[in-house]
Amino acid sequence: MLLVTVSMLLGLHAAPRILTPRTVRTRQISMQTGIELPRNVKEMIGQLRSSVQGALSSRESRISVEMPVGFEFGVEGERAKRKGSAKVLTNADIERSNRELARLFVGMFEGTGLAPLVLFPTVAEAAYAKKFWAAPGLEARVQALVPSGEPAATKVSATTAATSRGFGGGGGGFGGGAASKGKGKGGKAKVKEMPPLARVPEAAEVIVVVAPYEAQMSVLREFCESAGMEKLVILLNARLEDALDTTAPSRRFFAHGGDGGFVTAYTFLTQPLGVKASEATPKSSGDPLVLWRSYPSEWVFARKPAIGAPRRLLERAGTDSRPSVDDMKAALEAEPSGMLAGLLG
Repeated sequence: MLLVTVSMLLGLHAAPRILTPRTVRTRQISMQTGIELPRNVKEMIGQLRSSVQGALSSRESRISVEMPVGFEFGVEGERAKRKGSAKVLTNADIERSNRELARLFVGMFEGTGLAPLVLFPTVAEAAYAKKFWAAPGLEARVQALVPSGEPAATKVSATTAATSRGFGGGGGGFGGGAASKGKGKGGKAKVKEMPPLARVPEAAEVIVVVAPYEAQMSVLREFCESAGMEKLVILLNARLEDALDTTAPSRRFFAHGGDGGFVTAYTFLTQPLGVKASEATPKSSGDPLVLWRSYPSEWVFARKPAIGAPRRLLERAGTDSRPSVDDMKAALEAEPSGMLAGLLG
């Protein structure tokens, strides 16, 4: 019954508001289903929401979403530094992107009466989400998921340096997950954080897990196996393909179509071969590459030339597994070049 309720409520709820949309350097690509490659952030978010709604309407209760590393949704109004036309990403930029994506999902549930439990992999990231999202009546519970035996600050990153920026806001409005405020030296507000969770609470109905590490995936798997398919679990930016060991049991569990029943509701990756230069092939340079899927459509691996529509290099049914890096490298090697590529594009 939970999935039916979620689907109905999200279908009636207005789309989340997006601030300062920025152009994505891709043009339209026609799909047999009528869905097109998004041209800007607004279209991307519209597709994301429609894809999630479609998955819920099909009674999918295990959903994953993956977006470009450090992508700027514009929710917080900040941007990464630039060196020429290239972005210079820091840990803070990547965490902000993950946080913005999570905030969009929180927005999807606002007004539905369903308050999602949003779990970050570190105390610092959960604390910053509470500060940035602080608003009267915001319906979400935000905490860190730090399994027993793991240090509470698994990743100390550039976000810890942002405390001097004075973003303001406490942590109120997050039922059960709100931070309490006191006074530090000089009368400045001091935030006392809630202790991190060691496991996913059994009572949780809607769980959004943000950029989890192996430790978080292990306890999340335990929850999924014990809770059954009536609990809604949404996995954001898990980066399964970037794992050092892609054969790890927990990775196989969360993969699209794997043992855990997870499906990719939406993915739009502009570094589909991985973020490491060593994973690239000679043909991966040049026009940008993208791996895209919008539920329930097919997987599309495409190249976007500077002029003209994207060229599809590989297509796979949406019910099939995600194309592997080797699959995409093989498609690149078989890609026509020169005038022939222009004619086929």
